[in-house]
Amino acid sequence: MPPIGACLRTLWPEMLKDPALVHRAFAFESAVFETTYIAGPVLIAGAIGSWSTAAASLACAALLLAGTLVFATAEASRAWRGSPRSEHHGGALRAPGVRTLAVVFVLIGVAFGAVEVAVPAAAYAAGHPSAAGWLLGVWGLGSLIGGLFAAHRPPPADRVRRLCLYLALLAAGHALLALPLGLVALAPLLLLAGGAIAPSFGLAYGLVETAAREGTVTEAFTWLTTGIAAGLAAGSALAGVLAEGPGAGAGFLTAGVGAACAAVFAGVRRGTIMPAGDGAVKAAG
Repeated sequence: MPPIGACLRTLWPEMLKDPALVHRAFAFESAVFETTYIAGPVLIAGAIGSWSTAAASLACAALLLAGTLVFATAEASRAWRGSPRSEHHGGALRAPGVRTLAVVFVLIGVAFGAVEVAVPAAAYAAGHPSAAGWLLGVWGLGSLIGGLFAAHRPPPADRVRRLCLYLALLAAGHALLALPLGLVALAPLLLLAGGAIAPSFGLAYGLVETAAREGTVTEAFTWLTTGIAAGLAAGSALAGVLAEGPGAGAGFLTAGVGAACAAVFAGVRRGTIMPAGDGAVKAAG
């Protein structure tokens, strides 16, 4: 997948100017992105894939190409020009705030990767493997609802504190998934756990512009994408091993621990990502 998300997130501050609108745009984008996880498995894997796996692959390729063309030909994309940057081998990672956010995204990725394996493992253990897609859709629906709610709220006075709060709620919600209550109870718990996902992403994305050095904002966003991809791989692998032993509950507990570590790390390193306008002086690089 091309880094369209990173490019789009670079454009929001340039297009909207007003910090309140930028905050809402990031929250709304994170919410809308969840429709991919809600509708994608049903439409591509369920509808088209049940007819032909080759057709499903071709549909994915066509959607990817269409989305890339729509973004690349948009007026805002064609008009944007990057800022000058000093040449340095460290790039965007020179900024301590970008390094902090990248680690936070790795830990969030661990949580999400664990859930994406633990849910199918729980469905299989309950004798209903086909329920996994719907359960993951409910998880995404929770994130969509949370993101839409956050998009209608003004930006908080202390965005880093709010981010830590959302990450703590993310940890608590995913830890509850480890309770052995069966698939019927798992669905509402997934809805609840997903509620903090999009709001967390929206706030974290909004901190990148002030955390990154001039001329490295787009690269900083790509590092966050890289971080969450690395975390997804690690969380999936760990939850897969645990599913073969203790079971799906251990995978859900791994998700809770990953999100909790993200909250603690963001709190400890808050000085590196605290925008000056939020009442604190950003830590020196």
